[in-house]
Amino acid sequence: TQVLNSDIAVLTDVNYKSFANGILRLLQNAKLRDKLGSKAMQFAKEKYGQKDYSNKLKQAYYLAQPDSKIRILMLNYEFPSLGGGAGNACYYMLKEFAKNKNIAIDLITSSANNKFEIEKFSGNINIYKLNVKKKNIHNWTPLEILRWSIKAFSYAKKLVHENSYDLCHCWFGWPSGVIGYAFRRKV
Repeated sequence: TQVLNSDIAVLTDVNYKSFANGILRLLQNAKLRDKLGSKAMQFAKEKYGQKDYSNKLKQAYYLAQPDSKIRILMLNYEFPSLGGGAGNACYYMLKEFAKNKNIAIDLITSSANNKFEIEKFSGNINIYKLNVKKKNIHNWTPLEILRWSIKAFSYAKKLVHENSYDLCHCWFGWPSGVIGYAFRRKV
């Protein structure tokens, strides 16, 4: 989690009046905005960059079961980058995990060409691309997200029945997290 401090943020009491005053303070002081923004950007790059995130996640996976193969069910409707940054983050994470034969991953995602496909990303990573009838690969409609949710739930159910997973990694709280939550007692 991220911890804010006065070097990178305007800290306020937890009430609407203090929060509003903090926003006004930033709006009225360009120098403070620039200083905090610059320091916050540097802090984010150092503590929460893609490489750091990937390393922390790998460490967590290794700590869970360091001497055995870890099997992960991953849910991300935006892979490869179908409209957002999570697809890119997921790609680079998979690239790193492909180097470790003690991690096996099944990723359920969306198809960019509107057909169901199974792709072998690497020897230890399978990608299941569901047809959600995407109209524009850079934007999502509520209907496309609903289609993915229904199909992903059904396909996750099939995979959970066939495999024993140690972890379910959900990109986004909605809709992936809802699906992951549904299988919390089986993963």
